[in-house]
Amino acid sequence: MIYLYGGPIQKPIDDPTFFVQQQYWDLLERAPDESGTHYWVSQITQCGTDATCISNQRASVALAFWYSAEFLQHHAGLRNPPGTSPDFNNQEFARLCYVIYLQQDPSQSQLDYWTNQLNYGVSYHDVVKAFIEDGDYRTRFDPAPPTPGWEGCNPTSEEIGNCENCCGVQTYWDYESCRCYIP
Repeated sequence: MIYLYGGPIQKPIDDPTFFVQQQYWDLLERAPDESGTHYWVSQITQCGTDATCISNQRASVALAFWYSAEFLQHHAGLRNPPGTSPDFNNQEFARLCYVIYLQQDPSQSQLDYWTNQLNYGVSYHDVVKAFIEDGDYRTRFDPAPPTPGWEGCNPTSEEIGNCENCCGVQTYWDYESCRCYIP
């Protein structure tokens, strides 16, 4: 296993394919299908390198899973009847954002905050965007730090520092081979 050090590193959740696959696991609780993955990834990658577009498309893709029949089957009562406003029971939507994205139950004050935001006109898109860009959500996908001395590899801080600053490219400390790795 390779552990990533140095910075800044791209988190796996920043990869469009990983992100889409994670939506399948988090919201539909199943492995993604190939055609669905391809479709949703293309919705994000069409943005090229436009960070604002990517951010908005990621939120749009994530929100689309909320509207899927498959998701709604498992969350009876979340969606209000078609043609009524708002689309969802706002309090349940806010609660599920914590459960799904942060994998925790919200405190009453957290639940009240997001419910009030939704009640006063903040869009579901913007709420989902806030959760998927939240540091606690992103931290879920950080690589696990190695245990010092793991399998006999215990690099010095100087070795890791030299690896981090090597060659002007992103490098990783490989604990299996106990050396700097350049992809």
